[in-house]
Amino acid sequence: MLKKILISSDLSEASSALLTCAADWKSIGVEKAILTHVLYSPHPGEMNATFVKETKTIDKNHDVVKKVMPVLEKQKAVLEEAGIEVDIELVYGYPARAINDLAEKHEVSAIVTGSHGKGIVKRATIGSVSSELIHLTRKPVFLVRSTLGQDCGGVLPCRNLFNHILYLTDFSEVAEKGLDYLEQIVEHSKSRVDILHILNSVKDSEKVLPELEAIQARLLAVGSEMVEFECKEGKPEHVAINHIKEREDLTMVVMGTQGKSFAKELLVGSLSLHLSRYSPIPVLLVPQETDSDD
Repeated sequence: MLKKILISSDLSEASSALLTCAADWKSIGVEKAILTHVLYSPHPGEMNATFVKETKTIDKNHDVVKKVMPVLEKQKAVLEEAGIEVDIELVYGYPARAINDLAEKHEVSAIVTGSHGKGIVKRATIGSVSSELIHLTRKPVFLVRSTLGQDCGGVLPCRNLFNHILYLTDFSEVAEKGLDYLEQIVEHSKSRVDILHILNSVKDSEKVLPELEAIQARLLAVGSEMVEFECKEGKPEHVAINHIKEREDLTMVVMGTQGKSFAKELLVGSLSLHLSRYSPIPVLLVPQETDSDD
């Protein structure tokens, strides 16, 4: 399911640090990566169809190309060292739309991008691009938060990425889609999993017990070394972030987007968007409608 991924690079130190996840991606079956950088076009749709597959088709003396390609080649080498085949793609366009177009073109299984940082270009921050991307794409989006220090270096929690996963569920069809992807990850990684369901009232906890036990059984059946579940009451955004901070050994979050109780509006007050902005650990967001080839 996750054999091919698209990695969006903004050429920053944070973006390069994101590639320290390469060995982890390889460990769950990723065989190929499309490493892409967006050459900004301010008008959506104006240049989105203009793809550049080989640098020889561009003026090699162009200042932008001379700056971009050496960085992308270094990033490519990091991925190849982990045993992942890599193709570099430069794409002209409006960042979020261009990234989504490339993901569709290459029929990737997921898109990997930073959730915070300096930005794909000066006029578009990674945070805003990732938010737009979540809204646009039918591909799962893996968001890795970059924390920029005083030296503007990227510090990313990518090591041992699949050791201990938090799965958020409201038992909807959307949450089920996230569970399907989680099963694929667990089958390869044997990850430990925590299941969290957020309640309107703790009085409802007994009602959902059979559903939680069923999810637990599914994940144990595909090889998880340990699966625990918990119900908590409160506002989903606050409960989820506090839970992550309390469990310091968690390494990533998996959830479906547009769940019936988590996200009535994808870009207005949704848990998925909140986590994309504030989660201290990587988040894999799986949309309700994914491409059939994924």
